[in-house]
Amino acid sequence: MDNTYIQRVDANIKCKELKINSADLAAIPKLSKNEIITTTATLQAIGPQVEFFSKKKQKKFSKKELELINDKNFKIILTLWGEKSNTELDKNRKYIFKNVTVYNGNYCVALNSTHITEIEKLPEDSATDKSIEKSCQKIS
Repeated sequence: MDNTYIQRVDANIKCKELKINSADLAAIPKLSKNEIITTTATLQAIGPQVEFFSKKKQKKFSKKELELINDKNFKIILTLWGEKSNTELDKNRKYIFKNVTVYNGNYCVALNSTHITEIEKLPEDSATDKSIEKSCQKIS
């Protein structure tokens, strides 16, 4: 005998709305500390991967700093920590940096949820954020 039970549910279920907080590099110094943003920029310089040991946490850490620049020559530093610092990126290419945290004015930090996507790899018809999310090739 089948024990399937079907129950009617309210069709007016509220779904969580996805909001993308997009910010130009020039606007970052005016944003609140710890604000999570998405930005587009050209990767101008890639610093070396630096490893260090925290005596307090008794743990090894690694980081890499990226210098980002926009079309108006405004620059910020984005720091990649841990596994993100292993991400292979190419200088002078344009990327979308999704879910980075504003740290201190001209400085941002990549989170575990940060995604970095090269813009040249986007299909031509990806005009909306929704289609970008579906069609982007995820790098990290």
